[in-house]
Amino acid sequence: MFKRVLNPWFDFKKRVYEKLGLKYGLTYTSVYQVATKTLDEFQAAGGIFALQMKWNLLGRKSPDRGSLVFQLQNRHRLGTNIPPNSLNENIGSSVSTARSFSDFGWAVTDLHWQQSLYNHHLGFVIGKQHFTNYLNLFALSSSKTGFLNKNFSENPAIAFPKQGLGALVYIHPNNNLYMLTGLTDANGDPQKSGLNTFFGESEYFTAVEIGWISSFDKRNFNNIHIIGWHSDKREKADVPDGWGVAVSAEWRFEEKWLPFFRAGWSEGEAAPLQANISVGLGVYLKSHDVVALGLNWGKPSSDGLRDEYTMELFYRIQITQILAITPDVQLIIDPSNNPDDDFIAVFGIRARVAL
Repeated sequence: MFKRVLNPWFDFKKRVYEKLGLKYGLTYTSVYQVATKTLDEFQAAGGIFALQMKWNLLGRKSPDRGSLVFQLQNRHRLGTNIPPNSLNENIGSSVSTARSFSDFGWAVTDLHWQQSLYNHHLGFVIGKQHFTNYLNLFALSSSKTGFLNKNFSENPAIAFPKQGLGALVYIHPNNNLYMLTGLTDANGDPQKSGLNTFFGESEYFTAVEIGWISSFDKRNFNNIHIIGWHSDKREKADVPDGWGVAVSAEWRFEEKWLPFFRAGWSEGEAAPLQANISVGLGVYLKSHDVVALGLNWGKPSSDGLRDEYTMELFYRIQITQILAITPDVQLIIDPSNNPDDDFIAVFGIRARVAL
């Protein structure tokens, strides 16, 4: 029944793309989490509405396309005192238990030009963007469809800034080897244009990534890379400079099994963690469901805090073509900012509608 009702919508989207080169989609993702122990608030709920567009304006029928990328988001709380990405502060964990699920309201989080040249062997991205959309890629990193905990959805031993003005250049000398390098505003703010901070404060995050992929089309699943980064001192935010390196290895076998290893080390206190190691396994089922398990050790950047251990297990159930439900459980051992508790469990449920 759902398929018959939705077919006209998806057929219309297809016609728009064929005629204008415009791809677009609407999504709404919500998360509810509850912790077994807390310093203050024990539950959090929030949602993200997103309108995403990618308009191929140059070379539409060529692999060397020039596209305008736009995303409008609204991130908000859902009836609780705090959004999910603040729950970690209330249980004493050094890393967010639900990355991205904040409460900043409306914002244009992406507005940039993406250009491919020489059949994907060269390209660039320039404008407002989030570097995690291009750097340090990992198939299960999206907190809207994959892991929620920041230890797995992003590497907290890297001081990635929020969305801001920046530029990336990528080079693929052959089908397997690639290099990415770029610079972005270390004071990025999704609610601001970024012109004042990028050109006025001139404090930047820079990175270089070198990696090996099985093919350009499967770069999100079969990817081994190393990344080096540096973040300038942020005077107004009173955040010191920092630098570090990180590695990531994931490879999908038989279109089903996705083992992964990710690690990072940083110098200074720009990144939340001084060092971390993550290992795990994702399983892609024929039903389009996904189950994944991740294990993490993290050492905080601040002196005097104890090492923290995290486990996350989720099962994304594809109910219909547009609806997915994901039960999620996180176990946190020795939360760094809560020396009175040695073990905390965080139970969550995520719902996502994609049109």
